[in-house]
Amino acid sequence: MSLLVTTSLPGLEEKEGNIYLGNWCSRDTYILKNKEVINYHWDDREKLKRDYDYLNNFYERLLIAATNKLNEIHNVNFSVNYWRIHMGFWIYNFICSFFEKWENINKAFKDRPDIKKTKILKNNFSIYYKDTFEFNNATTSEEWNYAIYCEILKYLNKKNIIKIDFENFTKNLSIYKSFKPNILFKFKNILIKVYNFFF
Repeated sequence: MSLLVTTSLPGLEEKEGNIYLGNWCSRDTYILKNKEVINYHWDDREKLKRDYDYLNNFYERLLIAATNKLNEIHNVNFSVNYWRIHMGFWIYNFICSFFEKWENINKAFKDRPDIKKTKILKNNFSIYYKDTFEFNNATTSEEWNYAIYCEILKYLNKKNIIKIDFENFTKNLSIYKSFKPNILFKFKNILIKVYNFFF
């Protein structure tokens, strides 16, 4: 019975029977491609192109839907480009990050049906952040990526899309979120204020 290891956090592996979601799952060495490592889904360049087109189209549809909803909530009539400036970067990063992890999990269970268990985060973890900068900083951490993989696995198991046993894994996750404004950040804020003034 193989165990799926999703990141390089200590404590996720067993002595044997590990299946690694990718080369990033080793803390000490870069794992060479072998039968215990799932091939990265975007190594298939045709899939990468298809997914790129899909994500761009999905982003535009989501941005239009968000524009309509936010205009309704705030009783305003701002354009799609207005909302694109304010939150487009975050939306695009969000959907690409989650889609990439979703596809990693899908490929793992497609390629290795012998995966039957994984270590899942027992304690609650917040994936909500006050702004784009906190979000971007958090997404570069191993802890955040592990927590998202846990949420995806729990969802797929609950919906009976996959069958997997969970071994509880308790860890206090410390996510780096702080951000110090730099010149580029300040310049962007000035541009937004100018745009808001004229449009």
